[in-house]
Amino acid sequence: MGPLSSTKIVSLSKARKSGALSHTDNLKIDLLLGKFFGQLHSGVQNDWYGLPLLDGEQPRDPSYSWQETFTSLLEGLLAQIQAHSQEYECELPYEEIRLCLSRAIGSFLFDDVEVPSLVWFTGSEDDVYITLPSDESSGRGAFAAVLPNVAHALWGDPLLECFMMESGSVDGEWPSVAFMEGYVGGGGAPLTVFPRQKTKRMWYTFFLALVVLTKYGVPKMGGGDEETFVREKRKWARDTLRTCVEDLKNAPCY
Repeated sequence: MGPLSSTKIVSLSKARKSGALSHTDNLKIDLLLGKFFGQLHSGVQNDWYGLPLLDGEQPRDPSYSWQETFTSLLEGLLAQIQAHSQEYECELPYEEIRLCLSRAIGSFLFDDVEVPSLVWFTGSEDDVYITLPSDESSGRGAFAAVLPNVAHALWGDPLLECFMMESGSVDGEWPSVAFMEGYVGGGGAPLTVFPRQKTKRMWYTFFLALVVLTKYGVPKMGGGDEETFVREKRKWARDTLRTCVEDLKNAPCY
């Protein structure tokens, strides 16, 4: 890479959007990211599901069912948005959503998780930093740091991880082949995707959109780059919620 003075540190999302990374760079970074999450999910585990406690102690009434934990969290967010739909500027077919969720619960869709893993959940390529030469045209991006924001971390299903749900990888699928190679090499379980799992991932994407909307969804006065970022997040959340609702209507649970 050369001396440190000739490099700069940028987010992975910015580097990929700018085209500064070669195909080989992208594959290497996916491999390392996969290894990071494989080690996280297999090496940091718990006895119960839910939100981590700051003191590290066990909750008074710990949950040993991922299905109960996840659906309770989802219902709480859904009720919050429904109660303040005007503020969030989001109208959803709540009765249809709960009907679909009941069908998923009745099919034990979320009950195949055996061990609670620590899931970063809302982490994205904006939180991953790499080093680049000052002359971006020369490529050669190298993994620098992961700066996790654990505000939304959960003890839960590794499939809930945003990096396990995103699309648009270098080889057209996500998780990419390189990511999964690193993931399994780091100790993570191989990902078997079949119709039932795809439906579960739809619910996880729906849950992510609810979290994003509750965080960014109430419009505020202001402007600048930060407000543009917030508007983009808000739009993504609303569009994703509507798309998921339509997809979940006929999504298989068996």
